[in-house]
Amino acid sequence: MVQKLIKYITTHFAGLLVEQEFTDKTGNKHVKYYVGGEIADKHMTALAPFANLYIPMKDGKVRQLRLLSTGEPYKNKFGMMVPAISNNISLAPDTRDYVDADKTADLFA
Repeated sequence: MVQKLIKYITTHFAGLLVEQEFTDKTGNKHVKYYVGGEIADKHMTALAPFANLYIPMKDGKVRQLRLLSTGEPYKNKFGMMVPAISNNISLAPDTRDYVDADKTADLFA
């Protein structure tokens, strides 16, 4: 499944991926990738089965495919829910904090 997704992205969006560095609320720096420019609805439909899929990258990090369609609500940088003004495809960093295996049992005690 991941291979199909990578092939689609490299075929249809070659040269259109934008790399953007950002700092999260805790001050950690991350990099996200997104498709710059207009994204046709046909691409959003084709990528829909892959939405929210976690993808291992060559740099050893994992990124999540996020799709945001025109008009779909999302939280902007001010924390307000607003409708998207255009289709958006991004590969966002996985910022989840995992619990150590030793501590997992303690969660359910």
